[in-house]
Amino acid sequence: MLRSTTPASGAMRYPNDDMIIARAINGRADTIISHDDDLLSLGIFRGLPIINPETVRHQLRGSDPHQ
Repeated sequence: MLRSTTPASGAMRYPNDDMIIARAINGRADTIISHDDDLLSLGIFRGLPIINPETVRHQLRGSDPHQ
């Protein structure tokens, strides 16, 4: 069951981005992965890293012992 999510009020210029951050925090996400420049500009929000998919791909390739 999805908990009620309170937006991270005023963190972003678009309210939908606030909701994404709030859901990630409430859901105890490790990382937000996004192409959204506004989200990416934060880098880290309340200890939650915000990175792009290319960074994830690079990190995964770096941890693959078969490459």
